[in-house]
Amino acid sequence: MAFTGNFISSKTAYNTLQIIEITNLSYPVLLLDKAFVGEGMAYGIKMFSANENYWQGHFAGNSVVPGTTMLEVMSQLFSVLILHGKGNKGERCVGYDKTRFYKEVKPGDKFEMFAEIVSDRMNIITGLLNGYVGDTLVCSTNITKVIFDKEK
Repeated sequence: MAFTGNFISSKTAYNTLQIIEITNLSYPVLLLDKAFVGEGMAYGIKMFSANENYWQGHFAGNSVVPGTTMLEVMSQLFSVLILHGKGNKGERCVGYDKTRFYKEVKPGDKFEMFAEIVSDRMNIITGLLNGYVGDTLVCSTNITKVIFDKEK
């Protein structure tokens, strides 16, 4: 994407190990490869490689990324955005709204995501998530998550 360079260079970068620490996710559930977080927004990358387990059955001879997988990786980016710097907090997704899939995502595609906080009130956070391959918008959704204190 043409406008990601300035965004990336001026934001906090998180690698996979840091994402695991922030989100408390691990393999095979963790899908997000890299995240860049700024004030109220984030950019993330997921490289869909041909050896991931869902390609065999979705669909034989014409592999595409399942829509739920795209939603999950975008949700993980949103989790990094809302949890970074918050310490001992957890989150749960409580809803998606206005979800749209515009184009197929294939093995080998670089899936780039943008997440933006739209509302943050009383530990209920809503956001806008967009997923791209190159300059093409392939999916979008609104998301709602709640933040809570983790037990010690």
